[in-house]
Order: sequence, then structure tokens, then C-alpha cells
Amino acid sequence: MLLAAVIRRVRVINMNRLLLILAFLIAAPVSAVTRYVGKASDGGSDSNTCVQSQTLGTPKLTIAAGIGCMAAGDITYVRAGTYVESFYEGINITFPSGTVGNPITIAKYLSEEVTIQPTHDLALGLRVINFNTADYITLDGLI
Repeated sequence: MLLAAVIRRVRVINMNRLLLILAFLIAAPVSAVTRYVGKASDGGSDSNTCVQSQTLGTPKLTIAAGIGCMAAGDITYVRAGTYVESFYEGINITFPSGTVGNPITIAKYLSEEVTIQPTHDLALGLRVINFNTADYITLDGLI
């Protein structure tokens, strides 16, 4: 009887450990990546890979290219300047969706001023940004 009680206790302890490990894995946040977009004078080039764009010195040249590298939880910092781009989901870009705890974020870099102007493409309706199905997207400090 004593042996049976010990075995039951070991099973309960192991099950509790398993549940704790599973809860940690389910609740673990997505590993966020920081990326950069910058003008040619900042080293910006859309030929830079998504991995290279994780370094301030080798950013993507266009915001659209930066968005193309993003996944839930990522943040893309945009360096100073005026970017003539329009983002119309489903027509010229696919926005990744974030999640409740891991939105995607597109933000100005530090205190730099970033302006986005529409491309004046009538097919895009003179919009700068149009989301259709993407969720949990944060735009911070963009004009």
C-alpha cells in the first residue's frame, strides 16, 4: 500500500510539472524582431535582405519592403524622410496580422519625422493605407 501511494504521488507531481511546462509554452510570447527602413543616404536598399534590415546600417529602402519582412510581434522603425507609397491590402501589399499580445508595429525612429504621401494611383483610391483583413497593427508617429 505504501508503494502504491508513492507511485500515485509521483504521477501527480509529474502531471503537475507537465501542465506547468505546457502552460509556459502556450503563453510564451512570439520572439519579436526589430527591423529598419531608411533612405538611400541611410544605407536603405530593397536589395537588403530581411535579416540585414534588422541592422540600423542596412535598412530596407521602402516601407512596403519592410512590411514584407514582418511577422506578429515585430516592429519596423522608419528613418526620417518623406515616403511616397500607398499600401492597399490585397492589391499591392499583404499586411501580416499581429495578435492580441503581439501586434505588428510600424513606427518612426526615435524623434525623427516620417511622412507618408499617397502615390496618387487612382486604382488605389488616393489612400495611404487600407487594411482589409489584417489585425492588430500599430502605426506610431507617422504623418
